[in-house]
Amino acid sequence: GMTLDGPEHVYSFTNATQTYVELGLAIFGTGIDLDVAVIDGTGGCRADECVLAALGTDPTETLVFEATAGGVYFVVIDGKTVSDFGGYSLSVGCPLQLIVEHCANGIDDNNDNLVDCDDDSCEHTSVCIN
Repeated sequence: GMTLDGPEHVYSFTNATQTYVELGLAIFGTGIDLDVAVIDGTGGCRADECVLAALGTDPTETLVFEATAGGVYFVVIDGKTVSDFGGYSLSVGCPLQLIVEHCANGIDDNNDNLVDCDDDSCEHTSVCIN
């Protein structure tokens, strides 16, 4: 679902055990629209294998997804337009306990009485955009 024209960076990793993975994107500067997506790399780095994406305009975005043991994943940082590029930091962690909303598991992970797409923190994720 991502049709972005800007420059991109792609990172890959293989997950050792089944766990949640938390990605945090922080954009340096203002007026830059960078988005982050996770692609299941089992069949290669194909856009039609998108697991989850954050398509918002916030300077910080967080994605949480459940990664399988031995699963290969690509993390794509992409500019919305050709002029959307600049510095950013990407953090990757495996939280022992979820403190952010996992947007597709039917559970109120962050205990704010809002589940998945009803939670404001999920409004820009691919699973919640209609």
